[in-house]
Formats: sequence, C-alpha cells, structure tokens
Amino acid sequence: QNVMTNMPAADLVISGEFTINTYRLSYLVDGIEVASDSLDYNAPIVLLDEPTKLGYTFGGWQNVMTNMPAADLVISGEFAINTYRLSYLVDGIEVTSDSLDYNAPIVLLDEPTKLGYTFGGWQNVMTNMPAADLVISGEFTINTYRVNYYVNGEFYAYDSIQYNAAIELLAAPSLEGYTFSGWSEVPELMPAEDIAVNGSFSINMYNVTFIVGEWSDTYQLPHGMELTDVEQQIFALFGGNQLITDSCIYTFDSWSPALAPVTADVTYTAQYSIEWRKYLITFVNGNDTLLTDSVAYGQIPVYEGEEPTKESDGQYNYTFNGWSPEIVAVNGDATYEATFSQEEIGPGTDIEHSEMEEPAVKFIKENVIYIRRGGKLYTIQGHLVQ
Repeated sequence: QNVMTNMPAADLVISGEFTINTYRLSYLVDGIEVASDSLDYNAPIVLLDEPTKLGYTFGGWQNVMTNMPAADLVISGEFAINTYRLSYLVDGIEVTSDSLDYNAPIVLLDEPTKLGYTFGGWQNVMTNMPAADLVISGEFTINTYRVNYYVNGEFYAYDSIQYNAAIELLAAPSLEGYTFSGWSEVPELMPAEDIAVNGSFSINMYNVTFIVGEWSDTYQLPHGMELTDVEQQIFALFGGNQLITDSCIYTFDSWSPALAPVTADVTYTAQYSIEWRKYLITFVNGNDTLLTDSVAYGQIPVYEGEEPTKESDGQYNYTFNGWSPEIVAVNGDATYEATFSQEEIGPGTDIEHSEMEEPAVKFIKENVIYIRRGGKLYTIQGHLVQ
C-alpha cells in the first residue's frame, strides 16, 4: 500500500499483506464425487465418514492428508463387492455350499431324490444373493404306498403303508361255504411302490351220503348245491321212486332228514312204505291146475282144496303122497306138483276065495291087462270078465 510512482522527498515505506489461499477438497467414491468442500491452505482436514453400501465393503479413503495442501485435493475410495456363503440343507444336514458375490443370480441346486421319499422343494429361495449368508433348505417327506388286495381277481380292499414300514396284512376274509387260500407272500417291509396281494376262495366240498335200503353211495358235492338232480339220478338207478327186492316193494316217501342245499357232511336215508311182494303159487295134478294163489314173500303156501287123486292105471292104485318140491316159505313164483305113491293091484273081491289060492296068470290082450285064475278071467282090478 502507499505506492507512489516517484520517490517522494522523504523516506517512503511501501507495505503489503498475504491472504491465505482456499483450495477445493473433493471426495470421490468409485470415481463419482460424493462430496466437496473449500478449505484454506494448511487447514486441518477432517475426513468425511466412510460411506456404506449394501453388499459392499468400503476400502478406505486414499490420498488422505492431515492438512490442506496448496492445491485442490481429491480424496477417493472404492467399494469392494462382498462374497457371502450359500449353503443347502436337506433335513437339517448341509449337503453342499458355495460362495457368491452379493446380488449374483442364484441358480438353485437340483432337487435331491431319495428312495421312498418325496422332496418338498427348496425353502428360503431368492433370485439373487443377499448381503448375508444364505441358507436354502428343504425336507423329504416319507411316501405312503398302497397295498391292494384282490380276491379271485376282483379288487377287495386296500391299505396305505409308509415306505419301509412293516407290512401287516389284512385279516383274511370269510365267505360261508368257502375256504380262503390265504394272502400271497409280500415283503416284510413296504417297498417304494404299490403292491398287489392276491387270495382266492375255493368252494367247500362235502360228503353227502344217500342210503336207499341196503344200497348206499357218497357224493362229493359243493357248498350250496341243490340236491334235486342227484335225487333224480338215484331214482334212475332203481327205475323210479320204487325199490323192488325179492321180498318187498319199497315206495319212496321222503328223505330223513329233509333234503336241503349242501352246507356240511350229511347222510340222507330214504324213508319208504313197505309192501311185501306177492308171488304166484300154483298147485297142479298132472296137467290139471288145482289152485293158483298170490302169496306174500316169506309166507308158507297152503293148499286147501280137495286132496288130489290119480286114477289107477290097471296095474297100480295111487295114493296122494304130498307136493313136489317140498313146500317152503315163498321167495318167488312156484309150482307144486302133486305126487303119489303107487300100489300094485291084486285080485279084487270078485275072485272067489278058493280061486285066490290058485296060481294067477297075467296076460295082455289088446293092450289091456287081464288075470286068469281057476279057469276064470278077471280085470287087473279083480272084476270078473267071464
């Protein structure tokens, strides 16, 4: 100050003063100015608080000075992207892990498989990696499979059993008159699939015995069978509903017990009304029929007619001597023939006593027998001829 062009006629004092410079202080983060200030030269620099950024870590300020230099000053810093841990848990157990930068796209791990189980899908899934460690988890649920029961090829029932659980078969079904085969074999533990169990009913066979008089036979017949046809077959064996023996005629009345559909072993006995058979009994005398009668089996025939006779034949007299064959209890048609004993004919009453002591001479004339005694001629019966 007090500057003159020419020196005055006196001592001259010329004076001046310094003014401090102000310089620009700027902050760059990742190359972008985030703040600025004007500071005097050599002024103390109070650093800006370090910035923060989700998913990144600030690397600190660079080109830092304690005091403001005699120039503009740029203080810079950069963020480094953070890496976080991505882990996968299945049923609470870590199966794999990876490190991913913040916001990196997450490509999910393929869903795991496990025999007999179904994976429920991943939980806590994100599209991009967050600014923290990430646990993606999933769980298996045990599968339930069907045990399908079939009886005689037809669906009967089903049961649901968890994989690897013990298989307890359903109680065997029952059906009146049938026998169940039992269920087919199955694994002890439930496999990872539906299974079929088979069983079948077989109809029960029973011994059905029929007794007809002294005849009997046993049939193997199925449960529930009606016996009408069998009854007719039995009647056919005997030519109808009558049973004829040598002794009797049996006419069918009923069965004991009454016929019913087959449900168990059983014996049926035919109940008959009985009629003794009658047979033709004939009594004959030579060519003559003396008596015919119908006599019941087992009865002894009786001849109540006149005693049979047989004329003398000139040589013999005949006396009834019974029947041939001998009469016995009736067991069939029979013919009884009269039999006679014979007695040789001697001289009759026409021959005088004195003549009977004389020798007699027999002779045949014209097929007739004569006796000559004492000069007289007699018939074989002892009648005087001349």
